[in-house]
Amino acid sequence: MIRSIRVIVVIFIQIAFVSVCYSQQERSNLDDVLKLVFEIKYEQALPLLEEIINKDESNIKARTWLAETYRRLGRTDDAIKSARIALSLDPCNSFAHIVLAQASYPNADSISVHVNKAIECDSTDPNAWLMMWGEAIKNADLEMRNKSLRKLVETGFFTKAALAYGRLELAFLPPNSIYITNGDMDTYPAQAVQVTENFRTDVAVIEKEHFGIPWACRFIRDYQKVSLPFTDQQIEAMNDSMDANGNIITKADKVFKALIVQKQNNQAHRPVTIAPTVNESFVSPYINNFKYKGMFYLWQPQPDDGTVDTLMLKKYLSSINTDSFTGPWASLKDRSPVRRFYTNGVVRILFQIALTYSEELIKANRIDESEKTLEWLESFEKKTEAGEICKDEIKRLRSLMKQHD
Repeated sequence: MIRSIRVIVVIFIQIAFVSVCYSQQERSNLDDVLKLVFEIKYEQALPLLEEIINKDESNIKARTWLAETYRRLGRTDDAIKSARIALSLDPCNSFAHIVLAQASYPNADSISVHVNKAIECDSTDPNAWLMMWGEAIKNADLEMRNKSLRKLVETGFFTKAALAYGRLELAFLPPNSIYITNGDMDTYPAQAVQVTENFRTDVAVIEKEHFGIPWACRFIRDYQKVSLPFTDQQIEAMNDSMDANGNIITKADKVFKALIVQKQNNQAHRPVTIAPTVNESFVSPYINNFKYKGMFYLWQPQPDDGTVDTLMLKKYLSSINTDSFTGPWASLKDRSPVRRFYTNGVVRILFQIALTYSEELIKANRIDESEKTLEWLESFEKKTEAGEICKDEIKRLRSLMKQHD
């Protein structure tokens, strides 16, 4: 009898061991596949995700990531189908609701339903609050917009480095500036700092593509108090077009042009500033009137004379607490591969300030100060997630120093 019990116990342990190993192997396989997803290697990840699902159709996490990968590849119908299967297995899967919300564009009602359901299912999911931020602007709900930004801070969506960058973006802008940014992570953290720390609330932080979205344009005009010479009907009727050279003129281009024309005609009084992250093509027709100020370019009526505002650059460098920029720039809670893969590159903006300032010091024959700036930069680089990416530029500047000896 005792022998039989021992045999049964041994068999049970063996089964449990095999089961645990199988579970760990599946989890390991999925983790390896998700590494590909977060490296923007969707085509490589897709067949591996499909393989996992073929082995285990009830794997909810894999099923939802399969839906998201389909969506990233533009296979919207497959994304919706896979997300709905995930919801059939887990009706309160916040991630699956977010996939459906994003895949439902431009169906506003469907987007709203799934965003609200995602938050109802998991109020700690920052990805849901990020989408709610957009819903709030669409509905002109300033209270919900601010709540969403607070939740993004509370849930840890914004890292220490991202928030430090947001503060620095705002710190030295002219009073009441319009600050035009390029993407998520030079926009949201700055807005979050404004809301949660009541810091530089005079600044209107605007992601440039929002100039081309009617509901965002109305919010910019009515709630961020940016003078835009368009009625609601004109905003809705505006479309992309093509110039005589075959270049596409987007709605955002047209709204930005109207803003600049108002400045040229002295009809708008808020300073217009551009983040260094904004692609040059967006401002190219007016580039000669934007002066480099480190963390921003400032529009001015007269063409830039080419001189560098070294006092402003020094002010930025003196205010940087390098320890604030240690650690990741994008949170592990962020399910966007694009933000996870590219965000740490934003630190180049800070590095460029140091490089530009160092070169100006060399021109002024202030070699010792220039060298100290480069040494500071080398130390700063090592602390950041991006690492040592300015070696060639630093080497060039040190060669330039020798020519001044």
